[in-house]
Amino acid sequence: MSSTDLTLDEQDIHFLLKDWLNVSRLSQYDSFKDYDQETIEMLVEEGLRFATDVVAPSRTESDRHGCRMEDGRVVTPECMKEPYRKMSELGWAALNASPEYGGQGAPASVGLAVNEGINAGNPGLSAHFALTIGAARLVESFGSEELKAKYIERMNRGEFNGTMCLSEPHAGSDVGAGLTTAEDAGDGTYRIKGTKSWISNGDTDLAENSIHAVLARIKGAPEGTGGLSLFLIPHTLVEEDGKLGAWNDVTVASIENKMGLHLSLIHI
Repeated sequence: MSSTDLTLDEQDIHFLLKDWLNVSRLSQYDSFKDYDQETIEMLVEEGLRFATDVVAPSRTESDRHGCRMEDGRVVTPECMKEPYRKMSELGWAALNASPEYGGQGAPASVGLAVNEGINAGNPGLSAHFALTIGAARLVESFGSEELKAKYIERMNRGEFNGTMCLSEPHAGSDVGAGLTTAEDAGDGTYRIKGTKSWISNGDTDLAENSIHAVLARIKGAPEGTGGLSLFLIPHTLVEEDGKLGAWNDVTVASIENKMGLHLSLIHI
């Protein structure tokens, strides 16, 4: 098998989408009216071709070199830059994100099929987008209108990176034991203090900014998971006009050394 082969069967994917799931039946609904069988097959074929021709060639080199720390920031292998840019510009990462926020609005199963190809092409690159799109959906589901307008579309376009910051050095599976605190600043914001660990996608030079979804406990809140709140913390503040402002006191201490994938961007 060559370094650009995908470890998946395209015929199996088409079988699952058409014969098993019958995804094209969703075209009867207004949200997916443009996604008939022909369109779905074309999208999947083009997505897997993109994974083979653009993403997969970066797999071996990127894993061989991995990420490194430089002046307190994470630097990714040079071979990652072009695949990331093209995937963002062509909208593959946000295939099934809402059109309201720059996505294409494809059925989730179609997006998953294409992402399967991207992941087979280079799981390190796939991890960048998976975490970011997940964080963007979190904001879309629970964020204020101000937060939605400020972050979601730029996350879907790959301009901003996204994370989920749950674990701490002493609190991995026991999330409720986290010690990160949140103090009301009195101006509608909170001051967050603490350390998070094993944070996938915790920092990158592929995007302009990193947007962290952070679990923390407001002073006086009960112990355990029931007392935790979720805060959105940009690495660099975003001004009202959309321009990047001052550094937001978010610091990356190190890249976590772990067995296996060198591009999963696990940071402390």
